[in-house]
Amino acid sequence: MEFQKLCPLVETRIKTGLNTDMYDMVQRNEIDMIYFLDQKIYRPEWVKIIERPEPMVFVASSEHPLTQEKNVRVETILKESLVLTEKGYSYRYDLEQILAAQGYELHPVLEIGNTDIILKFLLNNVGISFLPFFVVRELVDAGKLSIINTDCVSIQMWSQLAYHKNKWITPQMQRFMDTMKKHASK
Repeated sequence: MEFQKLCPLVETRIKTGLNTDMYDMVQRNEIDMIYFLDQKIYRPEWVKIIERPEPMVFVASSEHPLTQEKNVRVETILKESLVLTEKGYSYRYDLEQILAAQGYELHPVLEIGNTDIILKFLLNNVGISFLPFFVVRELVDAGKLSIINTDCVSIQMWSQLAYHKNKWITPQMQRFMDTMKKHASK
């Protein structure tokens, strides 16, 4: 919204999709910039604007009994009703790989790409999820959700903003990037 106030005549369109699809869209100049959450990705044709670490967490309603325990075993979490993002999301994929290396599989009761819907389930004390901390931070600070302390290996992704090195940068795009950089440092 800050950018909209700075450049009120600019129409901003946000497209969402799997990272691989979005990477291709940047290559084909179908989008100006890409903001994604993944492992650190380097491509020689990209210019990175932001690269910030983002921890991933198991989270549930603060009323969920597992949120009161000190060190919950991953087997215990996997027996719960898991509400997860769809397969193909970077952090979901990394979680599946770590669990597979330990001989475990994920069996969610619900898979959905919309984290807002996942949060509604959690707020109604339905299930446990695995999400980026920045998605749940305000609800955790408000005491509505709690992080589950687990023995599972921690996973860290990176928030990244990039554009194609051959992209012509308009003054408005530069303002958008400056605004994003300012907020990424908070």
